[in-house]
Amino acid sequence: PIDEPQYGFLYAKLCRQFRKKHVDVIDQDGRSEKYRFRQLLIICCRKEFNTDDIQEIEYEKRKLELEAITDEKKHQEEAEKLEDLIKAKRRKLGNIV
Repeated sequence: PIDEPQYGFLYAKLCRQFRKKHVDVIDQDGRSEKYRFRQLLIICCRKEFNTDDIQEIEYEKRKLELEAITDEKKHQEEAEKLEDLIKAKRRKLGNIV
């Protein structure tokens, strides 16, 4: 997968090769716009980091809620949902490393 840390060097080399290439992107209105690959990469990275921040806030909120649950069945259900957020957090940290 693309988010595996051991492939970071390979993605860095690819980005270096593509950085000055132009890419046609069709927006939601159907118009075509030209971007440099570098610009698109920065846009994607910004979106990913914003998503990561939102997931971090959601994780902390759910963690506190989970600690307050006393019903065992509901606790298990919420723990499974929290596990998904933990996986997203690991992916985020993997992208940084």
